[in-house]
Amino acid sequence: TPKPQDDPPAIFIKVLEIEKSLTNAKTKWEAELIFRLRNLNDDRIEGAVITIEYDNGIQGEMFTVEILELSNEFGNAFVTLGRFGFELGLINLRVLDIVAEGYVYDADLNTNKGTQCPLFSDACPVLTIDAPPDPNAETVPTQVPIATETEEPSAVPTQVPTAEPTEEPIVTDAPTGTITDTTGIPSAEPTQVPTLTPTTTITPTTLDELPAIFINDLETERPLNNAETRWSADLKFRLRNPDDDRIEGAVVTIEYDNGFQGEMSTVEILKPSNEFGTALVTLGRFGFELG
Repeated sequence: TPKPQDDPPAIFIKVLEIEKSLTNAKTKWEAELIFRLRNLNDDRIEGAVITIEYDNGIQGEMFTVEILELSNEFGNAFVTLGRFGFELGLINLRVLDIVAEGYVYDADLNTNKGTQCPLFSDACPVLTIDAPPDPNAETVPTQVPIATETEEPSAVPTQVPTAEPTEEPIVTDAPTGTITDTTGIPSAEPTQVPTLTPTTTITPTTLDELPAIFINDLETERPLNNAETRWSADLKFRLRNPDDDRIEGAVVTIEYDNGFQGEMSTVEILKPSNEFGTALVTLGRFGFELG
């Protein structure tokens, strides 16, 4: 009785990077896809063939890329889709199969990439890639309201009414008939209330809460060096905001220790993130006794 053979080990998409760039004097755009393939031991899968399918959304046409360039020694496979006009607002991407000798593709192990389920699995078969903003589109400038001066109304002077002279009746000396008193009450001087100086209230412009940025992808490569007697770790931080814009010029500060030896090292400043929103750093080189 032939001995039953074990199922081949699984491979899957550990990381999927998407770079959207402008072409043709910024009148068109394209999407570069980078698939990072691994097995359950986190080994790089070299020589794999990936078959994908995509449609252009609103136009409804379907395109199939049957074979991408074989994944390289780092387990990476690349393809560029495009060039698209900006009237094409999105593309819908599907992975039909990944073939590598001695392995079987398991889509349920794929990265979620921020979705509710593994990419290209039965639960999430399609990944939608939106077009970048059209730099030639007319935009209405956002007007930041300018603080205005609030003037308090000037107080109207309170005028004390002028007292009309009150005339006492003329008193005569009955015996002589001469006038003895014609005194009148003089007009009262008006009481002037000072005019108030207009009060200027400057309302400062309230700044909206700054938008968040975050690490959208973290890639880790562990190359061997020094004639394969040491190893290092290449880290690639991919920074984005909630609109999936690339974050250029960001500085990332990290800290790491070497595990069982307990020493702590700090990389205070990595090279600022580039135009693709990627910041790079290499840690090492370590001996293999450092696990």
